[in-house]
Amino acid sequence: MHTVIAYDVADNQRRQRVVRALEDVGDRVQYSVFEAVLTPRQLADVRKRLAAAIEPTVDSIRFYPLCEACRRRVQFLGPARTVGGEEVFIV
Repeated sequence: MHTVIAYDVADNQRRQRVVRALEDVGDRVQYSVFEAVLTPRQLADVRKRLAAAIEPTVDSIRFYPLCEACRRRVQFLGPARTVGGEEVFIV
């Protein structure tokens, strides 16, 4: 499932752990926003890793699942690229 993940982390060290975890599974589309195409298992794994990286009383991470129809309706202003599009194989 295509998922938008946004974070607000107060501490630089915790923020770097969050960024590393998200870079492992998705693409940064804005400073604190990533997009990823994840299986349910991958989503559970990254949520667990992120939960261990933050201080839940001051930091927050949001997961926004996008259905395929919603993903096709995403609009952009300024430079943008799509993430997790259809795979292309060149033989």
